[in-house]
Amino acid sequence: MVDNNYVKILQAWRSWEDGMAMQLVDECLKESCVHSEALRCIHIDPLCAQHQPKIIINK
Repeated sequence: MVDNNYVKILQAWRSWEDGMAMQLVDECLKESCVHSEALRCIHIDPLCAQHQPKIIINK
């Protein structure tokens, strides 16, 4: 069985690499958030997850 958190992290990583990371931001926040700040948070999260030995993201 695949861990649901792993699936979410993998989806976020793929969205980032495909240039579609803003799709991860909730619709109610997209108009009011600073996109560069949201993208920075989205980019940092998968990088932090790489430090967990159970989670390996292949490019």
